[in-house]
Amino acid sequence: MSSQRALLGRKALILLVLQTAKSLTGRTKLQKILYLSNMCASNVIPDYKYYNYGPYSEMVSMEIENMRNNGWLEERSSKTQNDNVAYTYWLSRNGNEITNSLASKFDEKTVKNTIELVESLNSLSTDELEIMATLVFLREENKTLPDNELAREVSRLKPRFTEKQAKECLRIFNLLKYYR
Repeated sequence: MSSQRALLGRKALILLVLQTAKSLTGRTKLQKILYLSNMCASNVIPDYKYYNYGPYSEMVSMEIENMRNNGWLEERSSKTQNDNVAYTYWLSRNGNEITNSLASKFDEKTVKNTIELVESLNSLSTDELEIMATLVFLREENKTLPDNELAREVSRLKPRFTEKQAKECLRIFNLLKYYR
């Protein structure tokens, strides 16, 4: 894939996810939905690395900042109950127009599958998405790892989550099979 084509695919996926979600609150949630949606979109964002909250792409963070600076998306920050800052993202009118143009970079099935997957994922909590994205990341690293060991590894890497919570999130694999 040429670098120009990869750039357009990356922008198209980010914009399509935001257009479908209408608005997303939380940088972690946005990163995780993009990571999982990337599975439907021929891996147009190849630079995901494992960080504290699971798969993370510096490239995605830079693209979101560029899109905000170019007026394609809006960002609002607000204080949470824990005195943290939560960021909410949504597309501007200009961003919606650009999305409709760039979405043509994907075939119709990819667009449909991405939209349906984002609609399913957006109803999940950030914690569930963090666990699910971590499960998928670990499975991509070791395709033969059995589900029980995968869940155990997630709870080892993320002690704030139990093995039971990780097992409950294994449903992501059935969801992704349906949309790939």
